[in-house]
Amino acid sequence: MKYGTMPIEQVRQEKLRIVLDEQLQKDFMKLLDSKEGRRFFWNFIGQCRVFSNSFTGSSETFFLEGQRNAGLAILSLIPLDMLSRMEKEYQASLIEAREIANNLSEESED
Repeated sequence: MKYGTMPIEQVRQEKLRIVLDEQLQKDFMKLLDSKEGRRFFWNFIGQCRVFSNSFTGSSETFFLEGQRNAGLAILSLIPLDMLSRMEKEYQASLIEAREIANNLSEESED
């Protein structure tokens, strides 16, 4: 980014924003490094209905679009070069969810 004609305070704020955005991205990726973090992430994205159609034909659409927008904001933290990793994370979370479901079903049978 070129800062040539920007006021000093605006340059400082822009540089701070960039540093904070980078730190937020690092924090987010750290969250995805844990089983619990992946479980939370995919549950949140599912609750936000990011990959679902939110049109209902009523004013409920506005509410659902708000939820979806929150999920999209979280997804936007993922750098483009990390999308392939996210596919692996998603697969890992599906396996983990299956294991939890199997364990719960075995416990209820006992």
